[in-house]
Formats: sequence, structure tokens, C-alpha cells
Amino acid sequence: MALDAFMRLAAEYPSAHFILFGGLFTEEFTRQARAKLEAEGMLPRFTLLEGDSPLAVCAELMSISDVFVSLLGHGDMRSSSVLQAAASGGVPIISDIPEYREMEGFGFAGLFVRPDSVEDVLGALRFCVQNPDETSGMAARNEVYIAEHEDYNEQMDKILSLIDAVCADYAKR
Repeated sequence: MALDAFMRLAAEYPSAHFILFGGLFTEEFTRQARAKLEAEGMLPRFTLLEGDSPLAVCAELMSISDVFVSLLGHGDMRSSSVLQAAASGGVPIISDIPEYREMEGFGFAGLFVRPDSVEDVLGALRFCVQNPDETSGMAARNEVYIAEHEDYNEQMDKILSLIDAVCADYAKR
């Protein structure tokens, strides 16, 4: 799905470059994508990472990306890779699932798409290219959201306080 949208956007915007993270056990999909891109003469416009990549490589590539796409569906509960990419300043194009909508209520900004729709993904990608001021604002809102709601140390302090409160209440009984 994403590859088809990327290829269509690549045809419209010759300066765009795309990075595809494979992940563990995705080598066959990466090989298929490489063959498809090569057949269309688009391979030089894409960086493909096969298999599982070290976190340092992923973090560096996230830091230079303006937009990222994650089309995982149900079961993708507050994906750490989505949070890491957003923390790196990338604008999220993500599956329209309840978890991300819940985050939106607290200030998280993203473009929500149906994960099985090339047209949705392509539309969101076009929006990002055509509206840099809007996407800059989204990235800024995510910086605030992450600092407030996803900071590890702050969240650990909150959860420990909640645990202490439950334990204190239980001890009173």
C-alpha cells in the first residue's frame, strides 16, 4: 500500500526521496519492493533497509525525514516507532485507529488514513508536500505533546505516584 503511494508521489515530485524500513522478517517484502522499483526505474529515489536495522541507523534516518508513514492496524498500541519518528520532527501519516485518535485528544497531530487505501496515503503525502506551514505546525504540536505525555521519566514518576496512591489506599483498609 505505502509503496504504491510513494511511487505515485515520486512520479509527481522528482526531488522527493523515500526511505523504507524493513524490520525483522520482512526481507522477502523488501526484495519484492526493490524489484518493483528497479523495474520502474525508481530505485535511486528510494533507500531500502532490509531486515532489522540498528536503532542508531533508524534514529538518524528519522531525524532527516520530514514525513513518516505507519500503516499498522489494530494492535499497534502507542507504537514506539511512531513516537520516535514524531519526536524526531516527522509528521505522522498513520492508520486511523482508536489509540492514535485518543492521543489526538491530548494534542498529538497526524494525518489519519485508512491503511488499505493508496488514495488516502497519497492524499496525505500530497498534503504534506503542498502545505509546509501546516506540517511545521503539526511537528511543533507533537513536540509539545511528547514532552508532556510521552516523556519516559515524567511518565514513570506519574505511574509510581499512582501505584503509591493505590497502595496507600489499600493499606488504609
